[in-house]
Amino acid sequence: MKKVSVLSAVVLSSVALHSHAADFFVGAEAGVALFPDFTDRAVQTSPVQGSTATQDKTSAAFGIYGGAWLTENFGVEAAYTDLGKVEGSVSGTITSGPAAGTTVRSTYKYSANALSVTALGGIKLGAGTLYGKAGIYSATVKNETATGPGGSVTDSASTSSTGLVYGAGYAFPFTKHLVGKAEVAIYDGVQFQKLFAQKGTNVSENITKASLGLAYAF
Repeated sequence: MKKVSVLSAVVLSSVALHSHAADFFVGAEAGVALFPDFTDRAVQTSPVQGSTATQDKTSAAFGIYGGAWLTENFGVEAAYTDLGKVEGSVSGTITSGPAAGTTVRSTYKYSANALSVTALGGIKLGAGTLYGKAGIYSATVKNETATGPGGSVTDSASTSSTGLVYGAGYAFPFTKHLVGKAEVAIYDGVQFQKLFAQKGTNVSENITKASLGLAYAF
């Protein structure tokens, strides 16, 4: 948390010192978010031996962003990103006892969104700007599960976390006011409710986002 506080102070002080020279922009982006794979955990927690699990690994992601280049090489950006959702399931058939032949199936879904504030550092390359970014995010992840022969017993939990987000991209102007970008960003250490575990039992994982954006510059 000390690193996060220091970075926040640097970003805010830079805005205060250089906002008079800012070139502002506001835009929207769409892309793909890569979530962690929870299938091993799903199989481990299944009440049936020999269960198998499947899960989506990626989801569509959307967001809005805005900020300013305070100098030619330094800027700041704030963003809200819907990182989408992934779904998984684990199932197995009971082979002995009174319930032999019964298929037990559990399903789960994780959905996530994040707010972020980042510092931008860029260099001119060709017609555009190659840049790196680093800052802080605040994320919320919702976990929904259903367990039982018919998957009818449901539960849900939400986790909140704050950490570092970093990445790189290339911004390229189409016109004087329309600027596109291609970017990869990593949300480091996002907290997920541990699958099929007691509430408050979390695991720290990364979410990676690859996106294309289009901004209006003014």
